[in-house]
Amino acid sequence: MNREPLLLSSRPCFFARLGRGFPVLGICFLLGCLGLIPTLSQGADWEEVTSHIGNFSVQLPGEVQYKKDEADTKMGKLILHNFIVEGDLGTSVYLVICTEYPKALLEQRTTQQILDDAAGGAVGIGEVQSKKEIVHDGCEGRDLVFTKPGEPTQNLRWRIMLFDGNLYQIGCVSIGNEVNQEIFSLICDSFTILRK
Repeated sequence: MNREPLLLSSRPCFFARLGRGFPVLGICFLLGCLGLIPTLSQGADWEEVTSHIGNFSVQLPGEVQYKKDEADTKMGKLILHNFIVEGDLGTSVYLVICTEYPKALLEQRTTQQILDDAAGGAVGIGEVQSKKEIVHDGCEGRDLVFTKPGEPTQNLRWRIMLFDGNLYQIGCVSIGNEVNQEIFSLICDSFTILRK
């Protein structure tokens, strides 16, 4: 994986800067009140990423790597822009994927069809535990919890949104353990579309 000049900025975010200039006891009290000690005590330095591709901003728990992929789909070839953080000694991965959909494709499919297709593609041969329609940052979307077979089992939490021709996917993959819901929620809460 490589870091391309795609990132407009990548810097430590609020969670990483919180510890600077505050006494340790004050930080522990603040984090304890917010219920964040288990999440932040794992040593992750959160990075804020802003991308001009898809016009979004998000905070991720660690050093972000960028990777560009192509996917052959029943609707044609799509370009996926992946922002990835590997955590917990390789047993978990946090990612944001942005896919720019061609205008012709958007004219052939409804928002609901595109979201359902993306959800089906994410789950693949996995088993869905829950799936619900959501609205995130003013965008229609899907929220999924599912598992994929293997030894050990992969547990996944996935959020998919469509806005202005861009499909956004926020994912957390945990191998052999439950998904850290606090980290997933913090990532989702930080995700913002930078409207023009």
